[in-house]
Order: sequence, then C-alpha cells, then structure tokens
Amino acid sequence: MRVAPFPVTEGLLNVLMAGKSCLNIVVDQAAFNRYLADHGIDAAQLSRTGPHGVKVVEVRHKLRRAFMRHNNEMCELSFAMFGPDGTAIPGMLRRP
Repeated sequence: MRVAPFPVTEGLLNVLMAGKSCLNIVVDQAAFNRYLADHGIDAAQLSRTGPHGVKVVEVRHKLRRAFMRHNNEMCELSFAMFGPDGTAIPGMLRRP
C-alpha cells in the first residue's frame, strides 16, 4: 500500500464525519471502498496509527467541532464536495 497525500486523507475523513453527523446523508460504502482500493489506500491511513496519525487526530477534532457548531452548513458543503455531482471526490455521499 502506498501512503495517500494528506489532502486526500483529509477529504476521506470529511466523508466519514458527514456520514456520522448528517441525518439526511449516508456514505456510499461501495464507492468509498472502491476509491480506497483503486488508489491503494489502506484504511489504517485514516486512523491515528497511520502515517499521518497526528494530523488525522487534529483534523478529526476540527471536523467534529465544525459539524457540532454548523451542522446544516457542513452537511450541505460536504454533500456538494462528495455527493453524486461533487467537486472533490464525487459519489462518496448520497441521500438515503
């Protein structure tokens, strides 16, 4: 497995946080897993034990605070970035 650039890891963490925090948005697990496999990303890279461990923890805390304070805005922004017509990684999030 290769190490993903941190901006990619940060985007994937945003996808996971949106899936947990937004009531009307879910992570498309098939698309998510396919993206990881296609890009050679190990799921451990999204954890504190991965190569970007310290940064991952910082980003998780930052996202958690942002979703708590501005849930609707963060959910809509995440869907715009990672939804079916997303600008960052399309197809990762969908409406149930």
